[in-house]
Amino acid sequence: MAKGNASVTTEIEMRGERYRIDNDIVLHQLDMAAGDSVFADRFGLNLDLALALMRDLNGDITLPVDVRIVPEARTRLGPLVLAALRQAVLGAITSPLKLVGAALDTVTGGDGQVELSPGRIEAAPGQAQLPESAQPQLRGWAELLSSRPALALAVAGEAGAADRDGLALRMLVERAGAGEALPDLEDSAFFARRRVWAALQARGRGEAGELEAEDAALLERYVAAVEVPSSRFEALAEERAEAARRALIEESGVDAARVIPAPPRGDGEPGVRIELRTAEP
Repeated sequence: MAKGNASVTTEIEMRGERYRIDNDIVLHQLDMAAGDSVFADRFGLNLDLALALMRDLNGDITLPVDVRIVPEARTRLGPLVLAALRQAVLGAITSPLKLVGAALDTVTGGDGQVELSPGRIEAAPGQAQLPESAQPQLRGWAELLSSRPALALAVAGEAGAADRDGLALRMLVERAGAGEALPDLEDSAFFARRRVWAALQARGRGEAGELEAEDAALLERYVAAVEVPSSRFEALAEERAEAARRALIEESGVDAARVIPAPPRGDGEPGVRIELRTAEP
């Protein structure tokens, strides 16, 4: 069952037996309480999410339905109108997603169905903070939410094998900062260990902590020897998600209730996964 009001503006142009019928249909406060499975079968998208994508700041849905009739087609008007209406709905769903551009892969299949792949923000291996290159994507997500008040985002951090060395190095820095000695390694000279330990302490203070090539090679051996627990990968994933949420909420002014934390993944690629959701009423 559908509830709401509609207004239609129509412009007709006739040239002989050719007709151009342009309709602007505006659905006001449309509420569809049933037929979700039918809509999903036809468009490949959950009805609630589709409505959230189509509704503007006033709660209206605008559908430009343009019909072309030519005598050689010998097609009844009904199928033409239905095809044009279907195309208008697809356009209304996908149009706002241009705000996030490459951040979200929008696929419209040949059968006229829409598949929305999750957006993704890449992060540098081992790093929790998001790169400067992520800022345009985050602004795009914020603009999308600003233009579509019924939308929300599910944000999930991801980390994985590519982060292993960065996490191991962080653990060594933490260990040196706590005054703990480095693990024993075969063929590691006392003074070389001390230089590596001092460099790690310096890095913990935010300094460069540079090393000569031979000592840098020893540090790499230490990094390779560290056992990184799965909890560290999940913690890094959560840090990345929090960085994205903070950018959306504190820097772009998005309502915190519309940026939903999702379970982190400790077996993925470095970055943040973003999926569209419907906002709580």
